[in-house]
Amino acid sequence: MGLTNQTETEIDVKQAVQAAKEFAETLLEAEEISDLGLEAVERPDRKYWYITLGFHRSRSGKPVRPSGLITVTPPREREYKVLKVDARTGDVLEMQMFKDRR
Repeated sequence: MGLTNQTETEIDVKQAVQAAKEFAETLLEAEEISDLGLEAVERPDRKYWYITLGFHRSRSGKPVRPSGLITVTPPREREYKVLKVDARTGDVLEMQMFKDRR
């Protein structure tokens, strides 16, 4: 994956992931996210790391009783964000919605 050929001024993959997680936790703090985790790492060029993080967001959706007998809580869907991290400075430059490229 080319991680051993980094220069001294570049951050490694662990540092890029840590920077992305800290950024997301801080920015989304009011959203009450949970289960923040690494989903993917890409480095298509030497300038940036693209870190995909997944999480659940607290929903204020009220439980419903479709049959009158059973209370059903709407399922939480996992959300994904792609964070662009500068490979030299470790600064998070962008956070975008995940788009499946298949």
